[in-house]
Amino acid sequence: MYTEVSKYSFSCNKCGKKFSVNGHWYNQWVIHIYLESKFLLHDLIIHRRKITKKALKEIFLTVFAWIPLILFQILDILLEPLRRIL
Repeated sequence: MYTEVSKYSFSCNKCGKKFSVNGHWYNQWVIHIYLESKFLLHDLIIHRRKITKKALKEIFLTVFAWIPLILFQILDILLEPLRRIL
């Protein structure tokens, strides 16, 4: 069975650090949120971005978005054999 692996990457405009990750088609959403959270932490720590209400909202959404995403990913892995049957 052939599964496509995709690569998602971007770089920081301020310092040029490159963020990239490889993943399968079925976990693209998890990959995007993972990279966004890495970039947000990079921006807060390295570039000393001020923590505003907008930054707090982004942090809250990325942290709490992981909980259902990981649960759905585990459920998807467990139910993957059923896709082959149906």
